[in-house]
Amino acid sequence: MNQDVINYLNMLGGALSFLRQERTQWENETEIEETVTSIETDYLDILTHSKDIEGLVTTGLTDIKDVTFDLVMTKTLKICRKLSAYAKKKNDLAMLPLVNHSHSSLSRGPEKEAIARCKAILDAAAGKLQVLTTFKITLPEITAGKLLITNCENLVDTRTNTVSNRTVSGEEVAALVSATRKNLSILDDLIEGISEDEAFISRYLATRHTIDTGKGKTLKNKKVTPKEKTKE
Repeated sequence: MNQDVINYLNMLGGALSFLRQERTQWENETEIEETVTSIETDYLDILTHSKDIEGLVTTGLTDIKDVTFDLVMTKTLKICRKLSAYAKKKNDLAMLPLVNHSHSSLSRGPEKEAIARCKAILDAAAGKLQVLTTFKITLPEITAGKLLITNCENLVDTRTNTVSNRTVSGEEVAALVSATRKNLSILDDLIEGISEDEAFISRYLATRHTIDTGKGKTLKNKKVTPKEKTKE
């Protein structure tokens, strides 16, 4: 993987991290959400399966994982509140201990343990869906929660072990990078065309600046003329 690709992927990780932190700005825009998900999937594929990632900064990946984990907790806690009301009203003593959580108790322990706790809660809700409609718990809400959990599990696994048993070929990496470039161009148009928040647009565009981290290594022994200094 050459330095230009490393630099590009570092930028991409930062852009995705920013978008996850600013999720409320775009999460109800279907086209944006689908494009972000597609980019993130390809980005994670590259990180997960490529052994040739020396120099790739995983801070962005950690940020995405942290934001997604917090989102899983927040969404699950909202369902917990509704399930807790149901359990108390119906005197469902089997369900109440499962759903009687604060944010701290729901997220306590290792991340995988907390995620499993959330998954059990959503499974319990799905099992009683027919009697939960008056408590405003719906199948789309549960399905969205489970998809978010799956994404979070993948992020936790990827951040813990960025190298899997399979190594993608150079051609596959190139294809994935090409796909992210195309989708990122689409995303630029969507954000600038759909969002009405100029400050958000400006902050997003700032994350799209690729920093040439390899330049210092390649040029460190080269004499730079005053004219070249002026250009930089």
